[in-house]
Amino acid sequence: MKIAIAQMNSTPGAFDATVSAMAAYGRRAEELGADLLVFGAPVLMGPDPMGLAANEAYLLDATRALGALAEQIGVPALVPYTSNITGVPTYDVAYVRDGAAVPISLTSMLDAIGPGSVDAVARGIRERLDADARLGDAGGQAARLIDPAVIEVGGAHVGVALSLGDLDAFCAGDLDADVICLMPVDGYDTDDEMTSLAPAVSDGCFVPEAADADAWLAVAGASGAYEDMVYCGGSFVMAPWGELAAAASSFGEELLVCDVDVRSEGPLAEPVAPPAYDRATLLWRSAATSVRDQVNKRGLSGVALVVDGSLASAATAAVAVDAVGPLRVHALVWAEEDALADARELVRNLRIRDVDELSARGVEVAAEALGGDGEEGVVSSLVETRLGTLAAAGELLALSCA
Repeated sequence: MKIAIAQMNSTPGAFDATVSAMAAYGRRAEELGADLLVFGAPVLMGPDPMGLAANEAYLLDATRALGALAEQIGVPALVPYTSNITGVPTYDVAYVRDGAAVPISLTSMLDAIGPGSVDAVARGIRERLDADARLGDAGGQAARLIDPAVIEVGGAHVGVALSLGDLDAFCAGDLDADVICLMPVDGYDTDDEMTSLAPAVSDGCFVPEAADADAWLAVAGASGAYEDMVYCGGSFVMAPWGELAAAASSFGEELLVCDVDVRSEGPLAEPVAPPAYDRATLLWRSAATSVRDQVNKRGLSGVALVVDGSLASAATAAVAVDAVGPLRVHALVWAEEDALADARELVRNLRIRDVDELSARGVEVAAEALGGDGEEGVVSSLVETRLGTLAAAGELLALSCA
């Protein structure tokens, strides 16, 4: 079979634009003869729709978006989304084919229960939600409804997983699949190398999982920032014996298409070398991606920040310039003596042209007039207030060194 992975960046809630982009990937995948198209977890609704999954109007829009996608896409596709069919926001995956979008959670429960009552299905859903509630949800994200599942696509058994932990069911032999489609809900974590996806393969990650599951791995990552979570791309397809058949770039949008021979025992004729894992580079690019998407997805003009001669403000300014370019950065210079010279030099070196300077003495006088006697907290509050005013007036994203 031929599997396609759409490594996308999107704006959750902008359903018309998102569906249009997803349908375009679908047409390209169909032209290339793909049997299955896999989308990253946050593409349609984000990794955590910030409580919007409890909003009936939002859910209706999302349902309509899935329906519109089903009408426009000609290749079977897996589309993660968040539903509220049980009264609690829950993760799910829609299997889109033949003009319809079918929730895998429902089909999995029906398959497990067999022909029977709807009450039994509802009871199974309630039991899952009760278990999730007992585990706790400190992060406030949606609970995961579905267990890892297996569906049939073109005669092959395809496993569906939403987290790295879901692979355990396949590795332990609880479920058998020819291909496992992993669509991680969680983004990049600098303390968990595997969340970088393809670069982690260079250090041996995912190889034991593919071997234990005795299945091909098709790992679909998104590329971009979704609120405070960043996805760094790196989608890939791995053979059961650990060779990479295909890999996408980090921090880029692309359609990855790969032939998968579930009967082959290897080796691959032309394996792909995994990209190197560089934690510092991934961290920097994640920070820049976060700033860029926060600006662009909110429709802002650029970034406003304070440059005070410290290392922290220098790093923040450099990330901002890398993210949106020097012409979209507004620097508020505020420092004393040698630090002021350093701040001015940094602004020049980064080619930031939109610059305001605050008189350090003037800020101290203002703080004293407010009864602060020049205390650092009052001074910092005045600077932050000035930064907020600049950001609001220029429709800019205010960044803090914190």
